[in-house]
Amino acid sequence: MFSGLCKKLSDYPVKQSIVQSDFNNNNILLDDTSQKITMIDLGEIVIAYPFFSLFNYLYKIQKYYGLTDKDDRYLRIKHACFKNYINLF
Repeated sequence: MFSGLCKKLSDYPVKQSIVQSDFNNNNILLDDTSQKITMIDLGEIVIAYPFFSLFNYLYKIQKYYGLTDKDDRYLRIKHACFKNYINLF
C-alpha cells in the first residue's frame, strides 16, 4: 500500500525539496531588529516531497497551540501551505 501511495505521489508534477522533519519553536530564531527568521538544528533534513513538512507543521499547530481544523486561523495557515499545490489535484 505504501509503495502505491508513493507511486501516485510521484505522478504529480511536484518537485522534491528540503524537508525539516524537526520543525518546532525551539528550532526557530527570530531577529527582533531585522525580522529575519533562522532555522537551526538541521540534522534531520532530507530531500523529500514538501507535503511531509507541511502536514507536520499543521499537526504541530494543532497539538501545541490548540487550533482545530475548524479554526479560522488554522484554515488560513493550511491554505497558505497548500495554495501553490491546489491546482495540481
